[in-house]
Amino acid sequence: MHMKGWLRSRCSWRTVRRVLKFTVLGLLSVVLLIAAYYSYRTAVSRRSFSRDWARPSAPATDLMEGRWAGEWKSLGFGDSGEVQCVVTRRNDGEYRGQFLAGHYAIFQSEEGATLIPKKESGKWRLEGSVDLGPEGVHAYTGHVDNAVFFLEWTSALDYGTLTLRRDLQDPTHAVASLR
Repeated sequence: MHMKGWLRSRCSWRTVRRVLKFTVLGLLSVVLLIAAYYSYRTAVSRRSFSRDWARPSAPATDLMEGRWAGEWKSLGFGDSGEVQCVVTRRNDGEYRGQFLAGHYAIFQSEEGATLIPKKESGKWRLEGSVDLGPEGVHAYTGHVDNAVFFLEWTSALDYGTLTLRRDLQDPTHAVASLR
């Protein structure tokens, strides 16, 4: 028996349709699970961040604390989106930044990072890293002045920038120096 006859005897159209049906259903299930995961993550992130963003903040005594808003850009993939950040001072002199970033005009994700300030040549520089699980460790460096908060970040998968400006509705926007 030659190959063509063997294939016909082993593989009918009915079998091919059945295999394709299960393959398509399997792929559709995976896509739906991924969409459900990101929808859930978006809802939870947005609710938590919105609570912190809306909380009235007392006037800050330093440059970093308060609400910031701007844009992130992936220089590796060419993506970009809006980003908001709430920065709070910790007791150890470091800062905690909560970032809410929009992705593909559909999803949002919230990430937190420790911001470590260092004075270099009369300017405040920031550095540190945060482990984002499946996305790997993101290392960052940047600077802040009275009006602009700028970070460059790198990871094993991507690299890019965040440029934020003071949220003018925030009463902390008028401060001029770190402690």
